Amino acid sequence: MGYVNLVLMSSRWGDSHRKGMYSQLNNTLKIWSDVIFFQAPYSIIVNLLYKFIGYKKYSRSEGNDSDGLHLFTPIVVFHNKIWNKIPITLKIDSWLFHRQTARYLRRYQKNKKVIFWACHPFDYHVAIKIKPAVSIYDYYDNFSFNEDGELNVLKDGLNRKLIEYCNLIFTTSVTMQSFAKTVGKDSHLIPNGFTHSNDMEALTNVFPKGAKIIGYLGNIRDWIDFELIKKLLTSLDDTEYLAFVGPVSKNVLHIVEDLKKNKKFIHIEAVDYRNIMGYIKSFDIGIIPFKRNKFTDGVFPNKFFEYIAGNIRIVSTNLPDLCVFRDSINVASNCEDFIRLCKSDLSLLNFDTEIYSRIMKESNWENRICEIEKVLLKEMNDLNL
Repeated sequence: MGYVNLVLMSSRWGDSHRKGMYSQLNNTLKIWSDVIFFQAPYSIIVNLLYKFIGYKKYSRSEGNDSDGLHLFTPIVVFHNKIWNKIPITLKIDSWLFHRQTARYLRRYQKNKKVIFWACHPFDYHVAIKIKPAVSIYDYYDNFSFNEDGELNVLKDGLNRKLIEYCNLIFTTSVTMQSFAKTVGKDSHLIPNGFTHSNDMEALTNVFPKGAKIIGYLGNIRDWIDFELIKKLLTSLDDTEYLAFVGPVSKNVLHIVEDLKKNKKFIHIEAVDYRNIMGYIKSFDIGIIPFKRNKFTDGVFPNKFFEYIAGNIRIVSTNLPDLCVFRDSINVASNCEDFIRLCKSDLSLLNFDTEIYSRIMKESNWENRICEIEKVLLKEMNDLNL
């Protein structure tokens, strides 16, 4: 008989912001089960469009990736941007997704019990068609709202249905944990984590020598409070620089281009995830400048743990899950307070190495996944699997 864990991802492997989590999940589960990671579907329409304009978004990939994961990429006709606007296209693509998954299981995983990991409300239609032995929701973003904090009716409805359907819900934030409870399901709070070699040194040839570097590492998208960033940038003196390291979403590209006109702003494109610690250790302060709204209230940023691992001072807007760390990091109450903290002498900022060490130990992905596995094995035992 045996088991197979089907883990759905919201992106392709190379772009995933949860590589640490997925790598450790693979290492843990493959001891007693096959583990297949389903990348974001390959959209025929999108890739034909990119081919027409001479740009290749990405190709399908299957088999064993260099990171040791077994990857599978379904083909769909449409795209999640279209699903949002024309819901029937989601049902069509979900049917295609399910057909390919069912064929894959018959061919390679015959007679094995399926443990299905959803990661987005759009996975609901696939989940109910597969009828897994155990269904799990990796609920890591506040999907009921868009990044401006506005309710997305389609996603909210599917989110509620997915929560109701799944046997287990793992949330990364107290906000989502509370929401799951309003839907009538208990969930397990497992915050994000970080596992990375900490022996990489700070990079010495990337930023101006002797300057104070206020840095942000991660996806540059519209959850950032760019009005706050503009005010911070204009407040910097000749010894201070603001550095952004990461890929830029198309809808904020014009904003970043405008920021580049200021000589105090430095932007470095996406870097290899294995090298991020060198950049983080080059920061004097790591910032988390997220807007506050109903979407970001459910965000427990992974960069918090990355900055902790880099042993640098942190300044953040007052996100709910970060407020509990006020004694060891610097949580701003408003825009002016954020700027004041960024410009403060480093010796005046909250920075507790003992608490940092404890957080690092607790947030190691090996420990996080161990917690998840215990819950899963108990559920399987309760279901007599």
